Amino acid sequence: MNFKLLRATTIIITTTIGAGIYAVPFAINQNGILVGILDLLIVGTFVYVLHRLYLEVILKTSGEHQLAGYGEIYLGKIGKTLAIVSLFTGIYGALLAYTIKSGQFIALISNQPYPVLFSLLFFIIVSTIIFLGYRIVSVFGIILLGLTISLIGLISLISLPHLALSNFQPLVYPVRASRLHPSHFFFFPYGIFLFTLMSDVALPEAVKTLHDSPPLIKKAIFLGTSIPIIIYLIFSLIVIGVCGKLTSTDAISGLLVFLPIWAVKLGAFMGIIIMTTAFLSLGYILRKVWQWDFGLSKPLAFVLAVLPPLLLFLLENPDFINVLNLAGALTGGFTGILIILLYIKAKKII
Repeated sequence: MNFKLLRATTIIITTTIGAGIYAVPFAINQNGILVGILDLLIVGTFVYVLHRLYLEVILKTSGEHQLAGYGEIYLGKIGKTLAIVSLFTGIYGALLAYTIKSGQFIALISNQPYPVLFSLLFFIIVSTIIFLGYRIVSVFGIILLGLTISLIGLISLISLPHLALSNFQPLVYPVRASRLHPSHFFFFPYGIFLFTLMSDVALPEAVKTLHDSPPLIKKAIFLGTSIPIIIYLIFSLIVIGVCGKLTSTDAISGLLVFLPIWAVKLGAFMGIIIMTTAFLSLGYILRKVWQWDFGLSKPLAFVLAVLPPLLLFLLENPDFINVLNLAGALTGGFTGILIILLYIKAKKII
């Protein structure tokens, strides 16, 4: 594979795959395996179409921008405001979710009851890498993506002897109020699926990498959208096949009942790798948003990129799956509508 294509595809994939992968098995299982998979594929197709529409907007517009910049160019101040709300809700929500879950996974692996402390340690390390810049972030992304795929394969092999066909229920499970608050069911599971698949923030950087080859950009978007779906499906089938009705909201804790502790810790380690990769991609992109679309200096852009999720974590201590569901539902809906409006406006003007 062309190295630039690999790098552009990696940018999209590593931005897509994050902590949300651990919520996908639960989301699929709540609808029954057949309906859940169909829902994931429908949302995946919708996201791919949005990515292609957004690509047309990027290619037709001169200069380097993120969604807020395109919103202002084609829709004025209102467009920029909507883009900012959507973009920041999604990315800050993702960074917050990664911070929460990474600390819990590190605590599980180390057998130490200090998830908050470990979350802060994780946050400091990845933020430092983001400050160092794109080149080191992209190198880390390629290495960690390869490690992630290898770990998913290894965990799948470990879990195979524990699979039971009876765990794959085609019909809908009733969602129990004790597992999630009923007020969140309106967007469930589409908020989670949108959260785990939307990677529009990565497209301007991917286009920049392949600016001299539009056909390769389209290929990178196809690969960058479809590969995460395949990974989510494999991981979900393994988790649901092992846990059945006991599939947990974070996948890993449910496996504790069925798999040896070392295998569960391996899964938690995979989660840390995934969230590190995604945090690096999204954090760097957010830093560029503050630089490109708001004209801020690198140090100030870095502070504004990483400080809000840290403050939310310290002040609110929110729940992992609620963050994913709410951020995905709000961001996916707003971003989808905005991209369609941008595409229509760009086609008329240019």
